Amino acid sequence: MGSQDIIHDCSADAITRDIEVVTLKLVTFVDNINKDILDTRYLKNKSVSCSSAQLKHDLADKNKNFSSALHIQLNDKLSANTKFNLVINNYCTSEH
Repeated sequence: MGSQDIIHDCSADAITRDIEVVTLKLVTFVDNINKDILDTRYLKNKSVSCSSAQLKHDLADKNKNFSSALHIQLNDKLSANTKFNLVINNYCTSEH
């Protein structure tokens, strides 16, 4: 279970490379969601949190044909139709 089971609603200024905080407003589609996977490109970040609790996360190496997957482990399993916010601190994209 991952991103296909969650609605992502976010926006950021594509021109700005350094953004202090990005908040993703999310809602689950199905029960027992305990992680989210975001498609990223040249992302560098310091931390990810939900409800002020720090979350374990891992940025995979860039795939030859795709971007890098940001794997985020949620602290609890969420049921369907749960609304929650993911906060990515010190969001920064790098040069190619």
